[in-house]
Amino acid sequence: MNTFLSILIIAVILGLLITVHELGHFLAARLCKIRVREFAIGMGPVILSSKNKITKTITESIDGELKERQVTEYNGTRFTLRAFPIGGFCDMSEDDSSDDPHHFRNKSIWQKFFVLVAGSLMNFITGLIILMIILPSTIAPAETTTKITKLMDGFPYTEQILVGDTIIRINNEPVHSYVYMNWFLSRLKTDSYDFVWLRDGEKITVNNVQKLVETDTGKRFGFYCEELQSKAFGASLKRAWHRAFEYVGMVRYSLADLFTGNAKVTDMMGPVGMTQVTSQIVEAEAPFGAKAYVLLDMAALLAINLAVMNLLPIPALDGGRIIFLFISAFLMLVRKRPLSANIEGAIHGITYLLLIGFMVFVVFVDVRRIVGK
Repeated sequence: MNTFLSILIIAVILGLLITVHELGHFLAARLCKIRVREFAIGMGPVILSSKNKITKTITESIDGELKERQVTEYNGTRFTLRAFPIGGFCDMSEDDSSDDPHHFRNKSIWQKFFVLVAGSLMNFITGLIILMIILPSTIAPAETTTKITKLMDGFPYTEQILVGDTIIRINNEPVHSYVYMNWFLSRLKTDSYDFVWLRDGEKITVNNVQKLVETDTGKRFGFYCEELQSKAFGASLKRAWHRAFEYVGMVRYSLADLFTGNAKVTDMMGPVGMTQVTSQIVEAEAPFGAKAYVLLDMAALLAINLAVMNLLPIPALDGGRIIFLFISAFLMLVRKRPLSANIEGAIHGITYLLLIGFMVFVVFVDVRRIVGK
């Protein structure tokens, strides 16, 4: 029962996040008067479809003979619900050529850019809204800030660092919560750090701060931070904003670790792995409110992860399409014609198949990891 519930929770979360992403594209396209052929929730066979189709008879030459046949077209946008809740799409026929002034390829570069980035923008806003809802709520646990409340005996930096100071940067990375600070420190391969503190509105830099002791719980620098109990709405909104950008940082550094070799592709987690994590949350001996908070916080992280990942400069993703957008604009300046729609479409299509293959690989890794335990 818990396994089924976990699958349902992940399916709902991913389905909603993907739908929100495609809705961002759709709304932006409507604002720019771009024709949308189909807006689909889910993938695979169509279960439900809006009834805006028209049937007309056309005459064409077949083997030298004129013959009539009926074709079905859709008047305006076709809205569909498809069988598998693993995705969705907003079909603007962006890889086709057309003389239609409302076609995607015939709009200005900035209108096309706005439409392409709107999906990720909607995902980021969704993650931010979730955080704005849960952080002021009674289900949210107390947070630990980066404000210093106590120094250990023998602390060696008492002349530079005082009780009441607030850590705002470590090695040039903004930090606003103790959790993110610990996460960021855990990935650094060094024994000294550059801190920036805020004291009475003034920024103070302390370089080469050494860790004092190494324990099972991580690096200790010899200070304690403030535990914040306040649920004031204004303060919670500010924390939600900071948390959202901390999640952007987590995704950014995780991607960097993949490219630098600090992390392996096999460390990635797909839908099967997320279902397992969800199952662990559901089965945990904890109050319902605590479980709900963790699941919603995970949904916020997934929303922001989806926003960042879709802006990667990879063909078939929104970021890749944005790159091709500016390549076409450059070619228009140089040779007075854009990149061929057929060539661009082929590149996106091939890359899309490779991405599907990679997703299958991640699922295989998830299953092997679970079975191997």
